[in-house]
Amino acid sequence: MRAPGTGSLSWTVIVDEKPGLEPSPLHRTIRIMPYRSIEEVENIVAPLRGYLQTLGYAGSLEEVERFSECGVQRIFELGRMHGGDIDDPHDGQYDLPQLLNLVVARGGLVEARLQNMIRHARKCAFYSERLKGIDIRTTGDLKKIPPLDRATWEDLGRMHPGKLATRNPCGGYVTRSGGSTGIPKFSCFDKTDWEAMIESATRVFCSCGFDGSDHIANFMSAGDLYGSFISFNHVNYALGAVSYCFCGALDPGNFMDVAKRFGINAVQGLPNVIMPMLRKAKELDASLQIEKIMYAGQPMGAVDRRWLRQECKTGIICSIIGTTEANHIGYQCGHCQAPDARSRLHHTIDDYNWIEILDDGGNPAPDGTAGRIAVTGLQKTNYPVIRYLIGDAGRIVPGGCACGSGDRLLEYLGRWDDIICIGKLNISYLDVRDALAPLDVSQVQLTGSFVNHRELLTITVESAEKNPDGLRRGIIKALAEKNIFDQQKDNFLSVEIRILPPGSLPRNVRTGKTKNIIDERQ
Repeated sequence: MRAPGTGSLSWTVIVDEKPGLEPSPLHRTIRIMPYRSIEEVENIVAPLRGYLQTLGYAGSLEEVERFSECGVQRIFELGRMHGGDIDDPHDGQYDLPQLLNLVVARGGLVEARLQNMIRHARKCAFYSERLKGIDIRTTGDLKKIPPLDRATWEDLGRMHPGKLATRNPCGGYVTRSGGSTGIPKFSCFDKTDWEAMIESATRVFCSCGFDGSDHIANFMSAGDLYGSFISFNHVNYALGAVSYCFCGALDPGNFMDVAKRFGINAVQGLPNVIMPMLRKAKELDASLQIEKIMYAGQPMGAVDRRWLRQECKTGIICSIIGTTEANHIGYQCGHCQAPDARSRLHHTIDDYNWIEILDDGGNPAPDGTAGRIAVTGLQKTNYPVIRYLIGDAGRIVPGGCACGSGDRLLEYLGRWDDIICIGKLNISYLDVRDALAPLDVSQVQLTGSFVNHRELLTITVESAEKNPDGLRRGIIKALAEKNIFDQQKDNFLSVEIRILPPGSLPRNVRTGKTKNIIDERQ
């Protein structure tokens, strides 16, 4: 509605029933949003510490001090925000996200969000004890806090979830992991934290090359508290894209019908879910082209990326790394989407989740050194995640990316425990995948067992190769050339190569994932 005024001095008043912060429309516009408590407002503005500007407020001095702690630069009596000197920090030329990029150091925002999250974490039973006597001001101070192992987190989630609550949750979602690695783990995002996650992930999707013009087929998993489908859908909506909610429906004929009717140009899902379906869809209709692919949950094999580029003319093939506990921790820009080992490179999202690489003693490892990934959620202020060991390995790659992003580069090295000790060998799943990357192999699974009192390593691959005997010889040769296994030298171990059509390996019924390593010797 328009407020009474004279000519160009009229004001626009917007009454919005949905709480939340958005860029200011400026130009004599007032946006009115209802809130139930001062704590709710504080929780929303606190993560913006470092680039909040002016506050007009009618309340007690004690409440004003709370907003000062959130980093507000000027606080005025309600109705007097226009006061002050001409060089005060508010000229109305830029909206807040633009102003952030122009005048605020990225590190300042990271440290401000860290301090705000720690302040909230001290309110819950678990972290109030864990953080007692520890002063945390910068990311370098995180090493003072013991890493949070998976067993402790799983116990909290199953038996004592209330010990992580810093406030009564309002809105949001409770999700859990698919249980493909260990005991299922629960994660709680209240409304404030969920919206912060969606806002951050929307910027990530943009950096990957997705935008509001896309028509996206979402094949991420849903049901039984699994959160990937619904979170991807929320981000697609915030992006302005159109979502097609296929979820677990993998009928290639139905997909082709919808894709043709509505012009689907992008697909999201797990590689071992979407790739068999897309191959069958291509067989049904040779004209199938997919402009963009976004995958998560598992790596995508080099042979699948080659097939997408050659057969579907796919220009963007990007990976998102996420966790149930803290959500997205890494993404790929166009310069990281390479067909070789560079495909393991991801940008971190330092202003949302701070990543550390830890050695076996729990200490920060130097850049360039591989170790365990620990995650600290900077904007998860309810049920906080601090130095949580997600079970994956990686290393921070020194130097910047050609895209110009200020985020660090993370080389993602897969599961920390993806090693099978069999015979006299310690065989890394990642080493096997890399060795087989030049071959026509998509999914790989390693199985250890006993046959006639002798250890047997079974290497099962999915492949569309028409000459299985030739592929089998290629696999044995590749493993020997990479010094992973040599049949002539390592005769104390039997090895069997199994070749299956794409989509044949058993999938987790909830997530669609395959197991990398199975040990049947227990």
